[in-house]
Amino acid sequence: MPIESSTHQQLNLLLNSLFSDQNFAVPASTRLSFGMADGDDSGELRFVVENDVTPQSETAISQLLNSDGLEYVIDSFIALEQQLARDQAEVIQEAGNGFFKQEFALMYDGQDWQLDIRLYPVSLRCA
Repeated sequence: MPIESSTHQQLNLLLNSLFSDQNFAVPASTRLSFGMADGDDSGELRFVVENDVTPQSETAISQLLNSDGLEYVIDSFIALEQQLARDQAEVIQEAGNGFFKQEFALMYDGQDWQLDIRLYPVSLRCA
């Protein structure tokens, strides 16, 4: 999804500047989310980096993003996620399509960090 909101534009610039300042080339198709990685039992929330094409880059990117002093990146990421969750909830509510879980991430296309939002239907059952 192309960059549309000012929050998204700011986060895109922030991430690109961070990697550029560190002389770090992020491979295209790198997916960035925030939460707990699969299999992580620590309960610690952190950036989760995925790249099926160049998985060896995941560790280096993760270490950089999860290093001390970058709380402002986390804050910006969460702000964008919350903004989009509200927007998406309004669209779903207006359509009357039930309940969904939103998985928010950014995907690097080689130049910019594009939105990668996935919706999963959730069924509510009464016991």
